[in-house]
Amino acid sequence: MNNINTTYRKARKNHTCDFCGSNIFKGEMYEHQKNINDGQIYEWKSCQYCESIVSKMFEELVNDGDGLNDQHFNDFISENDINFKKR
Repeated sequence: MNNINTTYRKARKNHTCDFCGSNIFKGEMYEHQKNINDGQIYEWKSCQYCESIVSKMFEELVNDGDGLNDQHFNDFISENDINFKKR
C-alpha cells in the first residue's frame, strides 16, 4: 500500500469511517487518504476519534509498509483494552 495523498477535510455530506464504521457527520473534520494497492486506487476516510487511536498505534507498532486496516485497528483496541464506543 502506498499513500498518494492525505488531506483533512470538513465533510460536506455524511460519510462512514473506514476504521470503526461510525458516521462522520456533515460539518465534521475527517482524514481523507487516496492510496494505491496492487495497482488499484482507493480512498480511505477516518473520523477524528479513530485518528487519535491510529496515532497511538503508530507509536507502539512497527508498520510493515502494508498500511493499517480495520482489522489492525480492532485488534489494537482489543489487545490494549481501549474503551471504544461507536457513535
